[in-house]
Amino acid sequence: MELKCSYCEPAYIVKNGTTRHDKQNHKCKNCNRQFVINLNNQLISATKIKLIDKFLLERMYLRAINRVANISLAWVQCYDSNVL
Repeated sequence: MELKCSYCEPAYIVKNGTTRHDKQNHKCKNCNRQFVINLNNQLISATKIKLIDKFLLERMYLRAINRVANISLAWVQCYDSNVL
């Protein structure tokens, strides 16, 4: 399998240590970007997003939404209900 940079797509990729989650980190020698291949992004279901919208309407704390909905705090902080 040939590795390609997700930004500039050359074939000159080298290993660059590991992330704090013990995933292999790669670096593109062309654009100097670092990235992880096969990143496990978990999609959030529509029902969970509706639940988060209800929590936000009830003015629930973001940390509480993070705990109850089992979603990262960073995602909750960046979430904008007007976009979806």
